[in-house]
Amino acid sequence: MLENTFYIVSSLFFMVTLAYFFVVMKEKAYLKKKMIVIDSKAVNSELIRKIGSKEMLLQKKEIRSGDEIKIKSKKGSFKGVFLGSDKPNKNLVLINKKNEVIFIPIAELIKISIISRYGKFLNL
Repeated sequence: MLENTFYIVSSLFFMVTLAYFFVVMKEKAYLKKKMIVIDSKAVNSELIRKIGSKEMLLQKKEIRSGDEIKIKSKKGSFKGVFLGSDKPNKNLVLINKKNEVIFIPIAELIKISIISRYGKFLNL
């Protein structure tokens, strides 16, 4: 009985590790193609077309699409994934964990903090 449990646990561990390896390789392939995968129903093709810039320099910090950032503005504090900037309206576009798209005017920014960069663990 104990031997069977050991075999089952070790085989499950091996399968989970193998699955994680394939997910990481898939992400690395997307990163090489400069594709960003954001799993959200709120992000659609119309929003992507509306976003002009996918990379920008704000407060001496380089921010790219897919980076998780925290923004302090005059309206409050926001945390989410940076999608880009809406240049005609001069807004930053974020999506938070509740799948809400947030437009923050650049003129109202106080502080920007980068929490994590997209694909950083793959660029070792």
